[in-house]
Amino acid sequence: MSMSPAGPQVWPPLLTPFLPTGEIDFGALAHLVEFYIEMKVEGFLVLGLSGELFELDSVERRIIVERVATQINGRARFVVGTTGSNPGELKDQAIHHADLGADATVLLASQIVEPEATDDDLAHALESLLEAVPGPLGIYEAPLPYKRVLGGASFSLVSESGRFTFMKDACQDLELMGQRATISASSPVTLLNAEIFSLRSSMTVGYHGFCGLVANLYPHLVARAADATDKEGEELGLLLSVADAALEKGYPSSAKHVLSHTIGYNFSSYSRRLRAEAEPRSITSLTSFDRYVARRFKQERPAQRGA
Repeated sequence: MSMSPAGPQVWPPLLTPFLPTGEIDFGALAHLVEFYIEMKVEGFLVLGLSGELFELDSVERRIIVERVATQINGRARFVVGTTGSNPGELKDQAIHHADLGADATVLLASQIVEPEATDDDLAHALESLLEAVPGPLGIYEAPLPYKRVLGGASFSLVSESGRFTFMKDACQDLELMGQRATISASSPVTLLNAEIFSLRSSMTVGYHGFCGLVANLYPHLVARAADATDKEGEELGLLLSVADAALEKGYPSSAKHVLSHTIGYNFSSYSRRLRAEAEPRSITSLTSFDRYVARRFKQERPAQRGA
């Protein structure tokens, strides 16, 4: 299985909605998934950091993947994040994900080796995991528990193995992005930029699309911003960069608050990681920004649903 090289592709990193008491709000989760499908996204990153992966237990993670896979039912692609580096546990997760129709099981680079490990160490660890974990894989340069950017040895392995079909790139280095695009041009790996401010530039050097915070709120506008033929793309890119900066304060509660109005389903902005709902100061500016973008670009969204 290989992912389409056509772009721009938009992959929202799916949020995990919670009730104010902290339990998973599966009703809101279903509304979110349907919203993104109606917005014609390419796929989903399920159980990434936006989904508060580290705040979920193994049973909750399993149930979320099963519900999302059942709801998507072939209408979009999806990949699934993992925790830890134990080969046996990752193997079990990968088999479960594949049985549900996932396009890849995504490894977090920062979970595979310790911070002091070299890139050669990471490459060797990945090589061992390739032998132990079946099926297509993805890699994410996640910023937690520490940020690990792939070096030459580890990226070459990702590109040349033929097993990696998804990469969420957070290197923030356009020159390095160009090198990665060239190296992986004939491989099945889909390169997705995690940083909106460099999205248009990354598309010009050969990246396939975007998987980052603002894809949660404006997936259709991200696609336009990434399209070099769209006359308003540059302005959109700048505006989305502003939105991204505003979202980071109090994320993911900030995104949940805006989305609860966007999709017409009033769900809580509670975050287990923050142990709180969105702060009034941060959501006021985001709500104003959301209204401005809606007016400025006359964005078309699915009709709001009642709760």
